[in-house]
Amino acid sequence: MAFLKQIGLNSNDLAVLITALDSFNTGYASLIAQYNATAEAAITAGTSPDVAGFWAQRNSFVQKVRDQLQGSLSKQGIALLDARIQEEKSHMKVAAMEAQ
Repeated sequence: MAFLKQIGLNSNDLAVLITALDSFNTGYASLIAQYNATAEAAITAGTSPDVAGFWAQRNSFVQKVRDQLQGSLSKQGIALLDARIQEEKSHMKVAAMEAQ
């Protein structure tokens, strides 16, 4: 919670973000579990897992959550959140294969 408060959101935007993050966590865990199950089945069948398909589903899921936040947060809230996301992204490294 302290990490989220550093973003500088008002109390309404913070509540919306917390709810969205909780929902994201549940949905993302489900997406990973589904992929793991299909990947195990593919490996058992002697085929390759569909990693690109997972990435597409993941990207779509993330975009859906971002769109929901865009429609739920105040203009200032979304600007603060986007600034924080860009700051965090500046410290990340992406695997070359996934960045394509």
